[in-house]
Amino acid sequence: QKLVYNDKGAIYGIIIEQTNLGHPSVSTFWWKQDSLIWRAERLLREAKHEAARIAYEKAIKQHPEHYYLNRHRRHLEYVSSKTGEELLEIYKQHTGKYEKGRKVWVENGQLYYKRIGIPRRILYPISDSRFTNLFNYQLEWEFVKEGGKTVGLTFLSYQRETKEWKRPEWGYAKRIER
Repeated sequence: QKLVYNDKGAIYGIIIEQTNLGHPSVSTFWWKQDSLIWRAERLLREAKHEAARIAYEKAIKQHPEHYYLNRHRRHLEYVSSKTGEELLEIYKQHTGKYEKGRKVWVENGQLYYKRIGIPRRILYPISDSRFTNLFNYQLEWEFVKEGGKTVGLTFLSYQRETKEWKRPEWGYAKRIER
């Protein structure tokens, strides 16, 4: 285990190395969170967008190293620029089945993602084609379009050391059914 400190010397996360005999170790990053972040996320889940925006502003001010808070604020800015009908039309463009047991659908006005073996996730748009979630802060989903139609889904992973989004080797799934 390794604690991660910000420039003021405060702990904001922990890196846990998991090893398994005969396999390479895997690093997992866990964010230190508090009631400011929990409140902002709760308000976002409840679709209380204006209150969530204010809560995220406070959380970002308190925790500037938590890059994912800015993505969630970006989501709030994006949805405030669209009508509910416009969002549903964007969501419908991406629904369908994708390779590797992945499925995307609309339910109760929200876009969902499910892969075999993991629970479903609500995808929150930050643009017409890029989405975030409230479960895995280091992943984003991006729908790939060709000729105006969604043809695939790519996954982007945040690299904390370089502060870049990169597509891992396993990070693309072709759309196989609308």
